[in-house]
Amino acid sequence: MGFFDWLFGKKEEPKATAQQPATTGNVNLSEAMTTATKEEETIKRYVKVTDLNSIDKIDKIRRDLLAGNVIVANVKEISKSGTDEPTLQIILKELKNKVDEVHGEIARLSEERLILIPSDMRFVRVAGKEEE
Repeated sequence: MGFFDWLFGKKEEPKATAQQPATTGNVNLSEAMTTATKEEETIKRYVKVTDLNSIDKIDKIRRDLLAGNVIVANVKEISKSGTDEPTLQIILKELKNKVDEVHGEIARLSEERLILIPSDMRFVRVAGKEEE
């Protein structure tokens, strides 16, 4: 027994039994599937990444925000694809209106990406300063 084992207590590896297969190198597939299924059942909110390439996607984004999901929208396609400036402004204004309608927030991550958050979340706009 080394000094650190004595100081922190040596953790012993559980021994494999007939009912519990060893975990080194082998994975119990049915156990892993059950665990994954339980985790999926407890997840209620997601971070979704979507391409905002038409005005038709705005209603889906609104529904996702109402469900409590965070949306990262890629606007590269509509900003670079020959969409004229007035059409682009109309799409972005409509998106902003839908986000305001559900009391969410919208912010720019980069030239090509926006992040939209639901009403129960807020952005901290000043780096290093958190709400108290």
